[in-house]
Amino acid sequence: MLSTIGVSLLLSAGLLSSIRTENMSDKNKIEKIFEYTGTHVKGLNGNVKKCQFIRKAKMENGTEYVYRLPLGLPYKQLQHLNKNIGVFKDGLHKNVEVEFDGGMLHLYVYETDLPKKWEYKEVVPLLKNKWNIPIGKTHKGLVWHDFDQIPHMVVGGTTRYGKTVNLKGLMTSLILSNPHDVEFYIIDLKEKLEFGKYEKLKQVTQVAGNPKEAADMLEDLRKRIVKMMQAFGACGYTNITETNDNKRIFVIVDEANRLVPQNRHDKDKMFCQEMLELIACIAGGLGVRLIFCTQYPVSKTMPRDVKQNSDAKMCFRIQNKYASAVVLGEENGHAAELPDIRGRCMLVQGPNLLEMQVPYISDKTMNDLLVDYMKGARKDVTPDEAETGENTIEFIPIGDA
Repeated sequence: MLSTIGVSLLLSAGLLSSIRTENMSDKNKIEKIFEYTGTHVKGLNGNVKKCQFIRKAKMENGTEYVYRLPLGLPYKQLQHLNKNIGVFKDGLHKNVEVEFDGGMLHLYVYETDLPKKWEYKEVVPLLKNKWNIPIGKTHKGLVWHDFDQIPHMVVGGTTRYGKTVNLKGLMTSLILSNPHDVEFYIIDLKEKLEFGKYEKLKQVTQVAGNPKEAADMLEDLRKRIVKMMQAFGACGYTNITETNDNKRIFVIVDEANRLVPQNRHDKDKMFCQEMLELIACIAGGLGVRLIFCTQYPVSKTMPRDVKQNSDAKMCFRIQNKYASAVVLGEENGHAAELPDIRGRCMLVQGPNLLEMQVPYISDKTMNDLLVDYMKGARKDVTPDEAETGENTIEFIPIGDA
């Protein structure tokens, strides 16, 4: 499996400028960057082992260059190469993606930019009855995210750059893919301004608009989690994927920075923080997924346990590299360098780092796609089922299902 690395060694603006202006091929520029960044190994006898060019291949919108890394290249040096893809972008004056596959380095040099906007309606025909949904586009095509493989996600970014639109797209995809099995608890700390209108959806148990409502809602969910843990323990299960239960519960938090306690008497906010950390730490195996979103990412607004247990991290354009690193990981300032384009973000997905454009979904499109799922609108939903959203847990071993 490819794990993406970027390049993060600092080169002077003068050196990068000289590479750009010199009349040389992209291949020679890449090798010049290797030279300047010290991407080589010096032997005891003074010999220098360099990256060995293997091949190049034309792509639809660019060229792939493949190099074999020198044996013995320190892992820390590869980590340094993971800090700033801008070294290659600035040096070649083109869009570049860099991936590390074992001892091989793949550089994808693109002649075109990512789309500045693409419509959510392109997603709809691709949706299937699964928890793996398309979430964006890179130069290579669609990016998919499987919430059964990576259950929790944190999202950051400055207001009006796409966070809430992205949440609405994720929510719509999950409902269209799994209308009978997905359930939402939503904390919309804009007093339900964005998500209150969707509280009538069959799949939405509750929308909380302030910390007091959020605390009450999370207390109800805590009681369900305790029962689920007891049921799992009685059957000897540790993960919902081992069972026949297709139900998944998503907790969406928008504007999570408003849940930060101001003092120790802020009981509701303190309880919310504790519950969100509990969900991130232990509830993923029970089928509870957390999507935690904030426009003001600093360490106190991003609980450590939430961040550490969320292997998917998405950051839209952000004010500075520190805020970017809070969301994406140590020293990862890429989101502060994103172009001024709504919907453009950096994604950390397990070991991979990608720049992508998320689909745009308007409120009208979301309403049109989900209108049949409003409580009472569907004939195959009983009134009791629509009102309570309750589910019973009856496990059957998967082999017998």
